[in-house]
Amino acid sequence: MSYCVHPDSSHVYNPFVNHRSDHVKPVKMESDSILWRMIRAAQMIDNRIDAVLADVELSRAKLAVLHHLNDAAEPLSLTKLATMQCCVKSNITNLIDRMQSEGLVERLSDDQDRRSVRVQVTRDGRRLYTHGIDLVAKEERQLLKNFNFDDREQLAELISRFE
Repeated sequence: MSYCVHPDSSHVYNPFVNHRSDHVKPVKMESDSILWRMIRAAQMIDNRIDAVLADVELSRAKLAVLHHLNDAAEPLSLTKLATMQCCVKSNITNLIDRMQSEGLVERLSDDQDRRSVRVQVTRDGRRLYTHGIDLVAKEERQLLKNFNFDDREQLAELISRFE
């Protein structure tokens, strides 16, 4: 069953209760519950990371692709990148198209399979990746500045229980 939060309240609506919006019955949720605090914290962190990356024309998806390519011992196939990014090949193809036009990656023909294409990071892509990682690390330090070492260790341990 699907639920959605009405943007102007702390109510959760079940859209399957009644398809007419004037008959939807809200289910009251405590806006200060742990779950909602975690969701708000995650959204705030997402927004802050997106903002620092946007300043250098990067997205989290581009940074992740650059990470995979930077760590790879050899150029990666689009299929492998799609698997690593947990997306379909058409999505990774579009992303690689944009990244190639920006000079961050280059496509290479596959010597073993002429139908296949491999992708590798360019020098500019490596530079931008390093800069992006530095920006994210700086933002992480800023986000966690009010947490001492023990707090950070405890937070990491608590979050790992969800995995």
